[in-house]
Amino acid sequence: MSKRAIGATCDRSSRILLSGGVTPPRKSEFFRWAFRVSYVITVFLWLSAGQSERLQAQISTINSESENWREEATEQGFSIGIDLNLGTPLSGFANTMDRVGFGATFQGGYQLKNRPVMFGLDLGFLNFGRDSRNEAFSLTIPDATVLVENTYNLMHSSFLVRLVQPVGEIRPYFEGAIGFNYLYTETTIENTNTFLEEPVFRSTNFDDFAFSYGAGAGLLIELHSYPVTDILEGTTRIERVMLNLMGRYKAGGTAEYLKKGSITVQNGQAFYDVSRSKTDLFYYTVGVLFMF
Repeated sequence: MSKRAIGATCDRSSRILLSGGVTPPRKSEFFRWAFRVSYVITVFLWLSAGQSERLQAQISTINSESENWREEATEQGFSIGIDLNLGTPLSGFANTMDRVGFGATFQGGYQLKNRPVMFGLDLGFLNFGRDSRNEAFSLTIPDATVLVENTYNLMHSSFLVRLVQPVGEIRPYFEGAIGFNYLYTETTIENTNTFLEEPVFRSTNFDDFAFSYGAGAGLLIELHSYPVTDILEGTTRIERVMLNLMGRYKAGGTAEYLKKGSITVQNGQAFYDVSRSKTDLFYYTVGVLFMF
């Protein structure tokens, strides 16, 4: 190498040192670290994506197995329930019975395994009013009085066939019913100065039967559910509490009955104003059904 070349090289080196010439090494170091960080981030995102897909697959599998278990566990079909009812008289019954009946119904049923069919029975009661009066205890003891109360009632019962899906949190249903109406008037005698005591005397003084049939539709809505495991049999079932909303029309046969105000007492004798008509009713129902 010539002296001129060596001198040029030394001059460039001197200028680099004087100007703090370390930029190229720092710039290459920055790119090296940037590459490493981007590599780590890429690997992390790739692994996260893989884990997310596997997690989603596991969740989907668990949900599917849970739903299958849930459906399998609903194969049992027994149910019992209690409903509150409003009974609205229709047609000729409405012309004579000018009031709505209030009452309750108890029901029980069994749904066929994996079939949308339930068979059941219900038994209910409606009250269409009451009246009362104070009377002397007897002709020889006129200074002691008792409370005489008349209640006007209807007892009804039906055999049910209900079409309802066996699974689901919301289950619409349709049903047919055939049974009877039992209309009766009951008279009770109670002490006037007591509360929540059994009547001294009770008597059914007028009653009649009538055949009935009808159809209805409703909705079962799940309120609560929980699994129950039978350790001995190694099976699991789900017990449910369902809200029952229903409307039902029932055509009733002709019957004779009393209504509020039909009994009058004159000179120690009771007179009955008997009504006669068909006993058609429409029921509005809200209740709770226990499935197990």
